[in-house]
Amino acid sequence: MNKLRGFLILFLIIFMYSKSYCSDIIIKYIVDKDTSEHTTSSVSEYILDIIKNGKDPVDLNSKLGLPKTKTIVVNNEKEEIIIISYKITHSGIYFITDLLGHEILLDQSMDKDTIVLRLQRPDKNHIIYLNDTVKRTCLYDITYPSKYKYMGFFDELANLHGRFGRVGGGYTFKEYNQDLPKYINKVRQVYNDRRRFYNNFVRKYDIPAKLKYYVLKEIQYSYFDDLTDPLVLWDGTLIKEYPKDLLDSIYNIGHSLHDKELFENTSLYRRVALDYMYLTGFQNGSIKSLSDHVDSTFLIDRMNFCKKNFDGVTQTYSLARLMQTTSKLNLPNTFSSLYNSYDHSLAVEGTNKLVDSLYTIVLHSENINEKIILNFNFEDINHKVCKLSDIFNKDIILLDCWATWCVPCREQMPALNLLTNEFKNRVQFISISADQITAKWDNWIVKDAKANKAITQLHAPNGFKNAFFSRLLISSIPRYILLSKSGKILNVAMPYPSQKEEFKAELKKYL
Repeated sequence: MNKLRGFLILFLIIFMYSKSYCSDIIIKYIVDKDTSEHTTSSVSEYILDIIKNGKDPVDLNSKLGLPKTKTIVVNNEKEEIIIISYKITHSGIYFITDLLGHEILLDQSMDKDTIVLRLQRPDKNHIIYLNDTVKRTCLYDITYPSKYKYMGFFDELANLHGRFGRVGGGYTFKEYNQDLPKYINKVRQVYNDRRRFYNNFVRKYDIPAKLKYYVLKEIQYSYFDDLTDPLVLWDGTLIKEYPKDLLDSIYNIGHSLHDKELFENTSLYRRVALDYMYLTGFQNGSIKSLSDHVDSTFLIDRMNFCKKNFDGVTQTYSLARLMQTTSKLNLPNTFSSLYNSYDHSLAVEGTNKLVDSLYTIVLHSENINEKIILNFNFEDINHKVCKLSDIFNKDIILLDCWATWCVPCREQMPALNLLTNEFKNRVQFISISADQITAKWDNWIVKDAKANKAITQLHAPNGFKNAFFSRLLISSIPRYILLSKSGKILNVAMPYPSQKEEFKAELKKYL
């Protein structure tokens, strides 16, 4: 009897635990289709996944949609009705994946209730072209039901100053012509407006306490991120011109960067942690540009800062970001030091995946199967499918990873052309485009005078989603990779062609 009672108690504990930490959120989407497209394909094929943290580049699992079951009720040229049940384990901030996505709030109290969302195409006169893959910050405008109006808090907030992030917000440092006083005044105004909006919103709508807290923190983190934008992305010496009260706000943020709950359930916490890590690396105002000072000394200094000032998931996440940067600079010894400081047991699974993949690529690229490298599928200028093994015919191969919309990539082209002409007899130069819209690559091939005929031009279908980019964890360009004719990786992060002597030294090392 005692054993049975113990079993029943254990069963109840397990049941209550699973009930508390896993909920089924049922959403009924009513989608008004664009009749000009004349298609009956389901929008659920390319949107309506719900993810955490907006495709975080450090947490590979953030790209995975929540577990779901889907039923298409109606689907014709004018309308589609889809019912999807999602499993969530946390109340927090999520994203519906329609390119940059709608930032929404989900709470476990919604369990088993059916939430009706209407999706409508936005006014075509207000489409924003950001690059070749993003035409607008969202594909659809969403109408939320009155009971769950709080789900769309960030959509409502966007009406104040543009999209919640920086896209189209009209208050980036660049848009203010790098005028610091004017920019700071705008950031203060945006923050105060958002706080007032938040106070009015939470009085008007019955928003769960946890979500109320997360939303407030998100507004505060956005404020911090905007304040540090001129310093981290533009000119670190500007820190000397910041008012003291703002500097206090910036540096005090470090006291709250030890919260696993906020790490998991807000979207800007991680970016703020990285901003803070980089910012404190040049708080004496002696470093002008972060990009010009990311070397082994700086990375090791930031590693020691993380170990001293961060703990748990914040520490491991920040170290993973430093490793990601190190992998692009071809600094294997620095990478080893970072990797040895990284504690897998403290990190989330998706960050461990990134770190272990980087470890293989940076320190053990010889273990990457050469046949995998040789058999990635690309398309040539005639749109015929080809593999690298089909075209390799020189001693070593230099892969140039780029895209037509990438300004730094295009800036490297004159230097790359000179090197190509110098080494074309022994080095095979292949440019691989990450353009998601093939027509843009086609136009460049046909019209651009900078296209060097000695460079083989290939296109990676689906851009960064192509197996080549995802397998080698290439998330930013330009990137230059050196291979042997057999497909062995010789250097996963070559110097830029503009670094002429360093680039030539790497080539000659293997010739």
